[in-house]
Amino acid sequence: MSLSDKKLVQIAEAIRQQLQQLRIHHYGKLDEQMQVLADNLVRLQSNQRKLDICRFHAWNAAATKMTGNIEATLRDLPCLAERIERSVRATKTQTPSLRDVYEELVQAGEECEGLRYSVKDRSLS
Repeated sequence: MSLSDKKLVQIAEAIRQQLQQLRIHHYGKLDEQMQVLADNLVRLQSNQRKLDICRFHAWNAAATKMTGNIEATLRDLPCLAERIERSVRATKTQTPSLRDVYEELVQAGEECEGLRYSVKDRSLS
């Protein structure tokens, strides 16, 4: 049993909404990762000020500790930058138009004979 055009449009709209929600989720992940980066930069600034004080007072042991803190924070930055880049790429994915999703469903129905949609599971089979 094939799906009616009206049902296909409804399914296409549901799929498109899910894709839009996924994109919003990607923006949220990017925001979270940017906040972590901002926190790391604040930590680096704080350590830099403390290192400056240590240097001024010739507190070598404290300066060594600050250097270790700076090194630990810097070690996390490349991985964080990579995650941010992936998140930025994910947000650039355009949500297809309703027409595009509908046409894909029609094509899938032609290729797969008997396309079915489960409202409960929100899935096509």
